[in-house]
Amino acid sequence: MTVRAQAEAPPLPETLVGRTYWRIFWRRFMRDRVAVGGLIVIVTFVAMAILAPLVAKVVGHSPNQLFESMRTELGLPLGPRAHFWFGADQAGRDLFVRVVYGARTSLTVSVVGTGIATVIGVIVGATAGFYGRWLDTLISRVIDVWLSLPLLLFAIGLSTVCSASPNGCLNGLLQPGLSLVIGIIALFTWPYIARIARGQVISLRQREFVEAARAMGVSDMRIVLSELLPNLVGPIVVYATLTLPGNILFEASLSFLGVGVPQSTPSWGRMMADATEGSLFTYAWWMMVFPGLFLLLMTFAFYLVGEGFREALDPRGGVS
Repeated sequence: MTVRAQAEAPPLPETLVGRTYWRIFWRRFMRDRVAVGGLIVIVTFVAMAILAPLVAKVVGHSPNQLFESMRTELGLPLGPRAHFWFGADQAGRDLFVRVVYGARTSLTVSVVGTGIATVIGVIVGATAGFYGRWLDTLISRVIDVWLSLPLLLFAIGLSTVCSASPNGCLNGLLQPGLSLVIGIIALFTWPYIARIARGQVISLRQREFVEAARAMGVSDMRIVLSELLPNLVGPIVVYATLTLPGNILFEASLSFLGVGVPQSTPSWGRMMADATEGSLFTYAWWMMVFPGLFLLLMTFAFYLVGEGFREALDPRGGVS
């Protein structure tokens, strides 16, 4: 090759950098504009929940502060106006501040409850799928029986019994309020995650990398932690994300039925329940509309993000 040909030759490409599994996942997810929009909505709600005390300080109203000026002579609440953007509830409290604090309640209950259920479900499901035989049969039958229980009925009964005593249930482990609702969500959600973890482990335990680890004398605990669990992260994250909106609605349902969080704790479900007392929503429409709208937006955003995660982790989507 002549000197001129060497000068005209295109430059050699820089060192290629391999894309990791999670980098490919994130690139796929960011191409889904609908899912990204849902993620932005969730981040907004999280910021609103974290900054709820600051919002209340700026507005100048606390969530349980009573304003007699926001009630008529007949005791009916007044609607939206200059310093009360969402109006007031039946007790004369600022509905806007309570809606902002309600985001904190819904996110805390759903995220913590789903996190506890995920940990329990992964441990139980991975144990059943890895060891198999009689242990798998026993755990699977327990899960089947647990899933056959009427969820809402048992939740109402357990919440009512634990709320009847100031010490709660299980020697004070489940206290009336947020901890009780979180415990109920975790108690009735873990079997679904356990089934997914069990199925994934069963499909992975005979793979070559697991057999190679066994041949090298690696302990069962280390195989599960270093070889199997990393392969469970994707499906578990997707399912947990899709479970979050259901748990938000479940907390709202319990609060709507009067067996969720106490009246002093702002909750969107509790606010909507207050609007139904004496058909108050026929006059004070804002008591039903604003909490319901925020509840709809949050649950829909979580569903969009969950679907985006599922599509991004789908191997049939191709490498991008």
